[in-house]
Amino acid sequence: MRHANHRTRPIRLTVMAVMLAAALCTNEALAAKGSGAPSYTLQVLSLPSGFISAVDVHMNERHEIVGTVRIGLTGGHSSAAYWAHAGAAPVLLPCLSEPCESRATSINELGVISGAANNEAVLWHPSGTSWIPEVLPNPDRRDETSWARANQVLDDGTTGGSYDPTTRSFGLEEVPLIWGALEAVTALPLPEGFVDGGLARLNASRDAVGYVRVKDDGGSTLVYGALWINDAGGYVTVPFTYALHDITPRSTDGSTFLVASDRGRMRVRKEADTWSYVVEASAGGAGLAINAAGDMVGGIGKRSWSANGGIPYLLAADGTLTELPLPSGNASGIATDLTGDRWIAGSLDLRTVRPAAVWVPTR
Repeated sequence: MRHANHRTRPIRLTVMAVMLAAALCTNEALAAKGSGAPSYTLQVLSLPSGFISAVDVHMNERHEIVGTVRIGLTGGHSSAAYWAHAGAAPVLLPCLSEPCESRATSINELGVISGAANNEAVLWHPSGTSWIPEVLPNPDRRDETSWARANQVLDDGTTGGSYDPTTRSFGLEEVPLIWGALEAVTALPLPEGFVDGGLARLNASRDAVGYVRVKDDGGSTLVYGALWINDAGGYVTVPFTYALHDITPRSTDGSTFLVASDRGRMRVRKEADTWSYVVEASAGGAGLAINAAGDMVGGIGKRSWSANGGIPYLLAADGTLTELPLPSGNASGIATDLTGDRWIAGSLDLRTVRPAAVWVPTR
């Protein structure tokens, strides 16, 4: 089932001076801090009544914002939310049935929002002042514990995410998916030895990043980053020991693209018949999102993957590092998305509340 739609091509990825390049570019980025760096103002977004935190905050080029709001700091009931702009009141997105447990994961340039509602992968299509939810097909719904989630929707409607046919088996059965035109569903191949995974982000060439998992000899679950390269109709599927979070469009000649990862900004390039990669810049913290120009955002801190990650940052394509402003006191935060004009979205940790935030460039 999982490999039926694509042949799995051999792994032909060559590692090129990864650690050395990461170390050198980290020093260069830190040295450039404060030298011609852009400046930002912080806008804190309002939360719906009864909710105290926001996660997975994303923004499109029109500066519309989506995220998942929760009634607890780290969990509890969650709802997909939309802000028309940073100063707008939040709107909770509808479900097809109640009670409604939902999350939003991306918004494209047409205003279509991806996510999940009541364990089904959903696209919310704008309709006047509201949205019409569209449930994406689950290719293998074995029982009522099956679930699916859409993590990104492109402007042409192509959507990436994953599904799990059942959680009753207590096994690793999550399948990375691409929903394409005419409801065609493509299950992405897994690297040899891995048993499940999920797609987080994809580009217009259908290259994607996400995660894959495997059990070790002791029964513990090991999580790896994953890169799926769409190479002449088949996929080069590569696991990484660090997480991969976002991916840019390919260059005009189709030979290179950039990836935001826990190690920093990674460049993937094809030369002759071989794909290679190198970590070419790092801010010292996880890179969570990257735009087409190569600007990257994330968080610097011991828990940079979480809502209270530490110091949110922008690492510009030229290596300039900007630490984004935070409210006074013991506040921390993380940047999770940015646009081509360097507007940045993320979230803050204000100890008793964790709101969504937008950083607006002032120069």
